[in-house]
Amino acid sequence: MKGTFSSFNKLDPNGFSELWKTCYFAFDTNVLLNLYRYSKITRDEIINAIGSQKGRLFLPHQVGLEFHRNRYDIIAGQISTLEENAKMLQTVLGKFDSKFASLFLEKGNENNLREALNNAIADLQRQQKQVEELLKKDEIYDIVVNIFPDEIVGQPFDDKALEVIYKDGERRYTEKVPPGYADAKDKSDKRKYGDLIIWHQLVDFAKSQKRSIIFVTNDIKEDWIWHGTVRSMKHGTRFELREEMKAKTGVDFHLCNTEMFLNSARIFSGTAASSRAIDEIVTVEQQGIVIENDGNEKKGDRLYNYLRKTYPGRSDDLLLTTLNRLFNLKRGLYLSLDELSKKEVLTIADKNQIKDTEAQLASVEERIADLMEKLKG
Repeated sequence: MKGTFSSFNKLDPNGFSELWKTCYFAFDTNVLLNLYRYSKITRDEIINAIGSQKGRLFLPHQVGLEFHRNRYDIIAGQISTLEENAKMLQTVLGKFDSKFASLFLEKGNENNLREALNNAIADLQRQQKQVEELLKKDEIYDIVVNIFPDEIVGQPFDDKALEVIYKDGERRYTEKVPPGYADAKDKSDKRKYGDLIIWHQLVDFAKSQKRSIIFVTNDIKEDWIWHGTVRSMKHGTRFELREEMKAKTGVDFHLCNTEMFLNSARIFSGTAASSRAIDEIVTVEQQGIVIENDGNEKKGDRLYNYLRKTYPGRSDDLLLTTLNRLFNLKRGLYLSLDELSKKEVLTIADKNQIKDTEAQLASVEERIADLMEKLKG
């Protein structure tokens, strides 16, 4: 029976190891666009992990199209995020009353706090200028197109083939056949078929190569990931996807997210996967920054809305707003450390700033953990 219903079976570590050695790796739009959200250190580790699979990479044409269509919007969003974080810290600094603070802080600690806030603001503003430079010369784009040259990018479907997909998509979405149907409620035009187009391009490629595929995506919607009946439980790749891939191509199909890909590349390919990079990737995912294939940040996937939906009746606006701000602050602190790490020579002030920033980061992470426990009840 196990062989008959193999699409339901999870891979054990040995099975995944064998799959890793022989499969092709394909990447979703959100994985590429999220490169703009990571610090340089984390981004470099992901790029190196992808590059380590040279000769076994594939980029669906639809993914490349969506990446080009939306990357400027993502850059603009990063600029806005950095600007908002800097303004938030400026507000804190502006409201800091030295007379009030002196009741609780020694003078030296008060000065250290002011200096740390000013340094963090300066770092965020400097990073904002660096991101703004991407609008003129996009180095991240240059890296992406270098990793995915034209010869490993799939061919587009012609209009006739697309019309067939759209028509079949209507049936599939009505019957909730994965993938793509979860986009139907939020997208009224033909962009709702973006995931389905990617799927057909993956199937066609697997058929031509006769090799299994690991599709790296940060999409956690139910039309890709098998959600359990217990709230928030997820059990991996939808069995219908594996079943359809097997029936049409004779090969297997599995999903993994960026975190899992980076960790697996470390284990099986010997690339770097620092705990800091993994933590930053998880933080971005916790913030709900999963880029939809139309390039918009879907409001329902943001941290605030996700927690409200996941813990109904247990959440209040103040708690969720505080968590959202803390995650943004955590992100800003990581970026500050990243900026300092680029310096060839660290001054005493730099070392003190690193120490202060790391202390703030530890405090923020502790506060996030406390609030998450409170939220879970």
